[in-house]
Amino acid sequence: MGVFSNERRPLLRAKPLQQIWRDHLLMGSLLLARDFDEGAFAFLYPRDNFRCTAALDDYATCLLDASTFCRWTLEDFVTALRAADRRPWVDAFHRRYLDFSRVDALVGPAGP
Repeated sequence: MGVFSNERRPLLRAKPLQQIWRDHLLMGSLLLARDFDEGAFAFLYPRDNFRCTAALDDYATCLLDASTFCRWTLEDFVTALRAADRRPWVDAFHRRYLDFSRVDALVGPAGP
């Protein structure tokens, strides 16, 4: 793909970056096979998931070219979905991935 730093490749082969790298490579294989003219790998994650945030920050240091890589928080993704589509599935998606009120009702709210 020509987008990865050779010097940083050992980081890509180790956890937690290896799965992000593999998913990105899978998307890149479609571009290289000429099945698609353009494309990008999008990593969706909750804004408050600090492990994902740290891994993505590290992953970004391994890229020479980030044109095929996107990182989006689920919160921003849902906001964009709601701007484009107000059908019930968007609210169902939000409830499934971002509404923690049912969990809080069972175990109590998270600390500060």
